[in-house]
Amino acid sequence: EMDFMSRTSQFCVNQNNAFGSALILPYQNDKYNFFILMPKETSSLAKMREEITGKDLVNLLKNTEQQIQKIAVPKFDVKSLLNFQDVLKKM
Repeated sequence: EMDFMSRTSQFCVNQNNAFGSALILPYQNDKYNFFILMPKETSSLAKMREEITGKDLVNLLKNTEQQIQKIAVPKFDVKSLLNFQDVLKKM
């Protein structure tokens, strides 16, 4: 059985677009945002990833509306190791 984070609140949502649905979740006291993208039921995540561009993603997230939603997201951990030396050398 998987643990879920559940919450009913007002979120920024975009459900009427060519790709599917987008939901913006505030994270760490609104310091960051977590974006959830879901393809349309008639499509797949692989197809969405193939077709969506950076410009599409920006427009999708810009055109959200505040809506009260009940959400349930599986709990997960994210870890990242960044080598800032490589990043700074490229600047």
